[in-house]
Amino acid sequence: MERKIRLFLSVGALVLFSCASHPEGGISFGGSSSLSPSSEEAPSTSEESFLPSSLPPVEGHLDQILQTPVYLGSLSASFPFTTYFFDEAFDVPYVDAKSFFPTFWNQAFEREVFAEEEGKVYNKANGASVSFSSALDRISFSDYDLFFSVSSLPIPDDILDAANDPLSRLNEGESSFSPRGAFTFSLQDYGAEILAYQGREYVPFAYMETLGFFPFSTRFSFNGEAYYWMEDSLLSLPNGKLSEYGSSFYNGPYSKITHRGEDFCSYFYFSFLFQMDFFYGKRAELKCSDLDGQIEKMGLKSSLLSASARVADEALAKTIAGLFGDGGHTAFLHRGAMVPRSSTYDSDLQSLIYSSDYRYYRKANRARELLRKRGGLKSYESSGNTAVIRFDSFALNSTAQSPSKDNVASDGVSTFALFYNSFRKIRQNPNIENVVFDVTLNGGGYATALAQALSFLSDDPIKVTVQNPMNGSYFREAADFDNDFDGDYSDGDSYQGQYKFYILTSEYSFSCANAFPCIAKEYGLATIIGENSGGGDCAV
Repeated sequence: MERKIRLFLSVGALVLFSCASHPEGGISFGGSSSLSPSSEEAPSTSEESFLPSSLPPVEGHLDQILQTPVYLGSLSASFPFTTYFFDEAFDVPYVDAKSFFPTFWNQAFEREVFAEEEGKVYNKANGASVSFSSALDRISFSDYDLFFSVSSLPIPDDILDAANDPLSRLNEGESSFSPRGAFTFSLQDYGAEILAYQGREYVPFAYMETLGFFPFSTRFSFNGEAYYWMEDSLLSLPNGKLSEYGSSFYNGPYSKITHRGEDFCSYFYFSFLFQMDFFYGKRAELKCSDLDGQIEKMGLKSSLLSASARVADEALAKTIAGLFGDGGHTAFLHRGAMVPRSSTYDSDLQSLIYSSDYRYYRKANRARELLRKRGGLKSYESSGNTAVIRFDSFALNSTAQSPSKDNVASDGVSTFALFYNSFRKIRQNPNIENVVFDVTLNGGGYATALAQALSFLSDDPIKVTVQNPMNGSYFREAADFDNDFDGDYSDGDSYQGQYKFYILTSEYSFSCANAFPCIAKEYGLATIIGENSGGGDCAV
């Protein structure tokens, strides 16, 4: 039986995870259930299947070409991009499908990964390609995973950061990858058409953004005149007011639209279904034939298709909460460009939709502050034969160099340093038999920090498994850790078997603080004590 959990790999990067046992051993936390293409949908791997010529292309009527800047988190950092509008739908941006990756993607990430040559878009590192057919409204990848790899191998980005983290090393023997190869899907299933004009193919922007940027935890939004790299920290100041960047986004042409056109309503709705289905794998996870019917059962479809942007945004937030149902872990972060941002209105919306989900989180914050003022939030203390390690987040020290034997003693930020320094004290006290990890006020944090913490409890490799909802490929990354800085990653640096471990939880334990006791319980690493944890899908 699998438990579904959700973790933040980094700020704003939501990844769906599950926790499951594996017969070969090791501590694993892994990817969401996938949506695999059916056998009749799976294309052949021949190049001819990518460019069908038996049907005529669907020609669009080009109405407008707009030169649009793409802002990369600052109004002073941008590059130009061309946007197209067809068939009198002036609020639905189309992009040149073949130029999107070589121009938009390459410049956004400042990496020369993709190129176009002789009508084909390909990855320069490995030759994997993508093709577009307006005749069949199909997008075909010769190898989806390889196309989005930045190397010659079809391996996703290093999830545990084993390639860059000196504390860990990739265990190649325990890591594996099951590719799916060629992959084709139809945009007609998601209310969109690939239009042809003068020998080029054009696709609505949101679909290309989902394909090209969601796998890299990156979002862009169009406000009618420009594209903006979307992060809440870029849009808002610490006091909650809009930044100059945020003001520019929310005061674009879209903000002047009082009623959304029918074409835009359809674009908004079906591109959302595409994101939920292919990127998050919600159709497969919910075991429903189609998400459209699921949303209709929720009574939210008509509101999502509303001409009122405000009504649609509220329905979107409710739909996300209903589809994920993870105790508030998935949130509605910011409004669309057609509703001018209002911190008061956003706060009211969050309260309306997530009041029950976030009440624990708010109470936990108040409890932390009260304990700090009273001096009761000590990270380490011991009494008799028991030591307590208390921490309120799974943290990485991004402001300092990576932990080493020379600086770990002074690192007052990272979870790794807390565990390392605490166990040094524990080893010096021969009376200690029990170690309690107190996560009663822990709000979660980084999956990398979670893996580092687990490495102190288990000698087995720490594994992350991810299944790609787009095509069903499966990747498992395993890492060994060097917790004593002796340069040996395989000598078992944990304290497994040396002490009795307990994890103290409460209703305030959230996200990684759910995953930590869940995984420890799954593999018999610790005894869970306290209250049922709250928030996220793996409450224990």
